[in-house]
Amino acid sequence: MEGTFLGTMVPGLFKVSWSGWSSMLPPKPKWSIDQIPDLSGKVMIVTGGNTGIGKETVRALLQHNAKVYLAGRNAEACAAAIRELKRDTGREAVFLRLDLADLKSVKATVEEFMSKETQLHVLFNNAAAMYPDVDLVTADGYDLQFGTNVLGHFYFTKLLLPVILGTINTSPPGTVRVIHTSSVGHEFVSGIDFDTFRDGPHRRRQDTTRLYFQSKFGNVVVSDEFHRRFADQGLISISLHPGNLKVNTERQPSLGSKLVSVFNPTLPGATLGALTQLWAGTALVGAELGGKVASLVSMQSQEAVLQRGLGIAKSLASGMGDNVNGLDPNDRTPDPDRLLSAYFHSTTTLNYVRGLLTSDFASLHHPRDWSLSHVRSPALRTEFERIVEGLSDALDFTQTIGLGSQHTSYEQGGGRGVLGEVDFFTSHEGLMLDFEEAMTRQFPTPSSLLSTAQATTFDGDAVTPPNVYYNTSAHFLWIGDRTRQLTGAHVEYFRGIRNPIGIKVGPSMAADELVRLLDIVNPDREGGRVTLITRYGAGKIESHLSSHISAVQKSGHPVVWICDPMHGNTLTSSTGLKTRHFGTIISELTSCLRIHAECGSRMNGVSLEFTGELSEDGFSVTECLGGSMELSEDQLSSRYQSFCDPRLNFEQSLDIAFLISNSFKKARVGRKGADSDVLYSELGGRKYPQP
Repeated sequence: MEGTFLGTMVPGLFKVSWSGWSSMLPPKPKWSIDQIPDLSGKVMIVTGGNTGIGKETVRALLQHNAKVYLAGRNAEACAAAIRELKRDTGREAVFLRLDLADLKSVKATVEEFMSKETQLHVLFNNAAAMYPDVDLVTADGYDLQFGTNVLGHFYFTKLLLPVILGTINTSPPGTVRVIHTSSVGHEFVSGIDFDTFRDGPHRRRQDTTRLYFQSKFGNVVVSDEFHRRFADQGLISISLHPGNLKVNTERQPSLGSKLVSVFNPTLPGATLGALTQLWAGTALVGAELGGKVASLVSMQSQEAVLQRGLGIAKSLASGMGDNVNGLDPNDRTPDPDRLLSAYFHSTTTLNYVRGLLTSDFASLHHPRDWSLSHVRSPALRTEFERIVEGLSDALDFTQTIGLGSQHTSYEQGGGRGVLGEVDFFTSHEGLMLDFEEAMTRQFPTPSSLLSTAQATTFDGDAVTPPNVYYNTSAHFLWIGDRTRQLTGAHVEYFRGIRNPIGIKVGPSMAADELVRLLDIVNPDREGGRVTLITRYGAGKIESHLSSHISAVQKSGHPVVWICDPMHGNTLTSSTGLKTRHFGTIISELTSCLRIHAECGSRMNGVSLEFTGELSEDGFSVTECLGGSMELSEDQLSSRYQSFCDPRLNFEQSLDIAFLISNSFKKARVGRKGADSDVLYSELGGRKYPQP
């Protein structure tokens, strides 16, 4: 019976509090709308304000001089409600187009509101989907009731938080509030079934009544979590049960609504139902209700419900990385001391790596010492040994003719050499703008970047170089494929810093969009300023790369092209682990080399995620399938250590190096047919149809 109407209702009847039962026959309220204080100068939003208790809430707020935004998705119905309310109150609400079942619409609504207002004193999250057909889902694919009642309102509130918290600074204490309309139905469920969020067989087996009750429990969880996080900043977040009200069985024809409608003769209407949220939102006592569940009959703490909600909220809170919080659900509160610790460890690590790279660690002088014991294929081992011998012979030849012999090695006090050391730079995606902005500083433009004309006056006097902004958290930052919107905050930030920057380019990037993006971040067409990091996937690169190259060439923008063959080739193994197959990685890589050559362009580098990390027993990690060690799915879990993306291990990284070396050698001597050689085929390279 679990998930059915009876399986939800029968056990739930024994869980309902006295407040829930007594709201079936509510006593005469001790508080009325006449006690609402004057709300002149106050700005409020009521979602679902065109009908039911939402409309009655708007009516009462208008009567007390508030500026009210009536938010709803049906423009015609909202316009009719606004006309009715103006006729009755003499004041006009402002229509705000809002579809809580479409997260893009939610964001657009917030942008519209914030373009008009700088304050928001009370937000009434009142709207709800109730008992719809279980087949219905939101525009984003979520269960319609949870997606509308919980996720939509959560996202709406989250996006409005900057203006809400800003209003606190200019308002009397305890008057800025967020009101979440729940239901006594939240007492009928013991928690949240996460498998019902998205559509699927399990969700479709649930009764729509249970899904509604679950969403109402979600309202309590969200309200309490907002209180927990923002009460110290003065925000009052309250959830409430408006009372058992008359049910319209035409709008809600489920079995649950029909049974509840039996009590319609004794149940109050929308006018009385609006009292609870008006009381919570405007009464002075409302300042004491933060983190609690209000009802017509009593103000309850409902400790058991709130404790269940707290446990769920902890499990929902994002693990944002070791720099911010912990992976354990009980350790999800952001901790600024973690950032300080991360800064110290980052500095120490960078200094260690710099020291390591200047101590012969990166030297190419001893290729015969490289171990090839991991290579299982005899043919592949032969190819690798041939490459190593070729490199060794070339190095031996340079020593024979005395090249470099007149120089002292760097570790012995001499200058740097290309064979003994490597240049080392740091890089990351500029995703968290709060962090990146905090790490941004102004510095004078380096003299090396100034032309003679810029560095001197007409009379030849030196000019103080202008200050420019540098992000000091890395040498090189890139914009991710998810945050490259032309009018977005990330592009605006990257436009203003002087660091060399990268842009991830995927299959969703249109050619003309790429050129417009380059115009924004590099209007002066400065060489070396922008690196394009392509990441299509082995099966899509043939359809997209050549058009992107052609568009950039025609635009005249100087760019550096880098291939990222990792991110477009992620998959889930049959054992549930996130992984990548080495064969698809090298397929995209070799296709990228070939397409650039065919377009008269050049691939200038490769972006890889790899690690030399070893397990406690001295073996490499096992996170990507294939390669010369022929890693199989049943071996993935042996030493899978990544918390995020799967990485190539040391042996697979060496495979890539050999492959690239071999490809460039063939290009140098004029040989073609990269897809047919032994190295490519033995490493699992795959062929994809060309368009």
